[in-house]
Amino acid sequence: MTTVEELLQKIKKLEDENKKLRTTIQNLQDLQGYEISMFFNRCNSIKETQIEYCFETIKDCYEALVDYNGCSDSIQGADDYKEYYKEIFGYEYEKDDSDEDSSDEDDNSNEYDIINENNNTNKNNKL
Repeated sequence: MTTVEELLQKIKKLEDENKKLRTTIQNLQDLQGYEISMFFNRCNSIKETQIEYCFETIKDCYEALVDYNGCSDSIQGADDYKEYYKEIFGYEYEKDDSDEDSSDEDDNSNEYDIINENNNTNKNNKL
């Protein structure tokens, strides 16, 4: 029969092995930073990158990508950025004024283009 003390020693040994494996994975991820960044740029998905390179959490993957890229700009453009925003930052994604302004600009530019087309058509008809 196994004693409690033996089980505790076995748990301690397994925890130490697990810590070493996590350190090894982290070191490999750091060495592969460029490759991981290129993979992310191709798939444009934080989740796919997390799975492909064995990051423990979405947040770990996000933070590593920020480190590898030097900023978060390209990561914020990921297809699944808003989907995993809460998991990364701990609160829901909220539209900011710049999100709304960009859609308004697009709407206004389309109206402007239509008005210009109509004006050009009217000028051509007069000629």
